Amino acid sequence: MTDPDVLSLPLPDARARDAIIRDLDDNLLVEAGAGSGKTTELVSRMLALLESGVADVDRIAAVTFTRKAAGELRERFQVRVEQRLAQERSEGRSEDLVAERLSAALDNIDRAFIGTIHAFCARLLRERPLEVGLDPAFEEMAVEERIMQRRRFWQAYLERLARDSDPVLEELAQAGLRPASLYGLFEHVVENPDVSFEAEAADPPPPPEVAAVRAELEALVDHAWELMPDRQPEKDWDSLQKKIRTLHFTREITGWDSQADLFEAIATLCKQGTRGHTVTQNRWKNGQMAKGVAERATAFGVGDTPARKLVSRWYAHRYALAIRLVDHAAREFAAHRLRMGQLDFQDLLLLTAKLLRESPRVRRDLGERYSRLLVTSSRTPIPCRRRSSSCWRRSPRTPWRKRRTSRPTGERSCLDPARSSWSAIRSRASIASVGRTSSYTAS
Repeated sequence: MTDPDVLSLPLPDARARDAIIRDLDDNLLVEAGAGSGKTTELVSRMLALLESGVADVDRIAAVTFTRKAAGELRERFQVRVEQRLAQERSEGRSEDLVAERLSAALDNIDRAFIGTIHAFCARLLRERPLEVGLDPAFEEMAVEERIMQRRRFWQAYLERLARDSDPVLEELAQAGLRPASLYGLFEHVVENPDVSFEAEAADPPPPPEVAAVRAELEALVDHAWELMPDRQPEKDWDSLQKKIRTLHFTREITGWDSQADLFEAIATLCKQGTRGHTVTQNRWKNGQMAKGVAERATAFGVGDTPARKLVSRWYAHRYALAIRLVDHAAREFAAHRLRMGQLDFQDLLLLTAKLLRESPRVRRDLGERYSRLLVTSSRTPIPCRRRSSSCWRRSPRTPWRKRRTSRPTGERSCLDPARSSWSAIRSRASIASVGRTSSYTAS
């Protein structure tokens, strides 16, 4: 509002906003919804750090997650410093200590780090590439290039398995899995390198149990087939008829000879939940007997039945095989990128987290260089980003995972709960909470 006749009322979260620029020796976590002024308050805190002399401009690191946001943050910070310095001078305080600090900050404003977390990690890795086994001339891949390289590697990986007659291919074939169809899973694992996709090896169901369920399924299909009309009903087959026709056809063609074909057939009549199979009676030769078929199919595949249990065990067996292959491929792909010196954004974060976690000296040097860390606009902040930022403040005297902040640091993180993936946080329209943290450990 610029109208002088409009009375400016205090914001309901004024106390929280005051704490952001007043409590400079506290670690702060700010939760607020979009458009509530998180970035504005972060800039205000940066300005307060300079005016109070708590930190020089070259010892401040302000991190965001997109280049656009980083550019806007740098511009807003510089404008605020210029405006505050102009105010000091217009009020005749050019020689005051605050004005001197602001003037020095403006002269050296390019020495402050204001950028993306990826840029920060890249800078750190270029200073110490050999400590993580990285080519000093490494390159950062664009998104399009990363996608193309990932697909090329997957194809080459499968070709190598085939050339070497790797036993895993036979196991996958017996489970009815085509390696080429697992690319989507490979892509998902590669995109989430900090997630452990664990799957214990599971044996396929024992033959005696499978034989009993197969006999029951075959009897059900034979009985239902006798009740099927010779021609398609005027209003099409009902849902159970379609399943019976599929089962009858696949048995005629494949004989359900392979485990994969048999379990696919069993799964056809298995349903989640408690809702059973139903029929449209007037589309069968005998409606009452068709109703019995539906009840029989429900007893076969709905609820805690032997067939459902066998299918679950079969899927667990297939999943373990698929994860084993894909996880191995993802690790080889990561090693390939490291050897080639071609890193994506995830690599930058993970390698930086590894460097900081394993090197007390690097943590100490970084802490001495930047005494204040401010993080904002954490759109979809995955855990490795959180680990990277938490490592920056570690003391070399204790393990980083158990370190509790004992000295004032004045760090601050701003989260938009509506965008955050750390936890399900209620979105707020204002800066409704400012939490002080005594520890900075990653989950």
